[in-house]
Amino acid sequence: MPLSQASETCHILGIDVEPVVPPFTLPNCAFETVDITKPWPFESRFDYIHARGVPDFPPNTREAVFDSMWNHLGPGGWIECTNWVMRLESADRSTQGTRCEQWFHAIERGVSAMGGSLSFPLEWQRLMTARGCRNLQIRKYPVPLNAWPPSERLQKIGSMMTENTLSVVDMVTGPVLEGALRWSKEDCDAIIGDFHKELPDTTYHPFIILMTTYGQKPF
Repeated sequence: MPLSQASETCHILGIDVEPVVPPFTLPNCAFETVDITKPWPFESRFDYIHARGVPDFPPNTREAVFDSMWNHLGPGGWIECTNWVMRLESADRSTQGTRCEQWFHAIERGVSAMGGSLSFPLEWQRLMTARGCRNLQIRKYPVPLNAWPPSERLQKIGSMMTENTLSVVDMVTGPVLEGALRWSKEDCDAIIGDFHKELPDTTYHPFIILMTTYGQKPF
């Protein structure tokens, strides 16, 4: 569909807890600052609600967020949720016993101690089904964390994932491992350093799953 025609037939609203400053604007796109854990300020219903990269919430808040999504979806509309299942995997077990694997396990324990979960996307099917979703579909995409695959396209994706993952490691290790598991700063610095050395090494074949769950509200 030509852009001019699309802008006349649909309107896209992006929301985030922080103000969004897009690099460019389109006539049919707008952005608002909204905390999705609070009552939604929208009077209209939507034909399609897409949630991507939404963090985990405590169980009661998680239920409330999905209630808001469902209540603001029009009959016949679709909900789609996409996020990472943060478990380090490797088909050939090449990451077994690595410091990267140790980091993922430690972060999982730390987040659990803080009342969250790194596997909360696995809950989406239950949450959607409980609200009456139809035509429910689940898609899981293994995404490499470094440039180990033979495919040039996947090598490029893996290289980008290395960069993105290392930035996450630097950002969350201290708050989670020091804060929740009482690791020392020295131990945190050590595992960060080892992670930075291991992850780009293509003798390891790590991947994580990008998971999408979507379904339709009955007419």
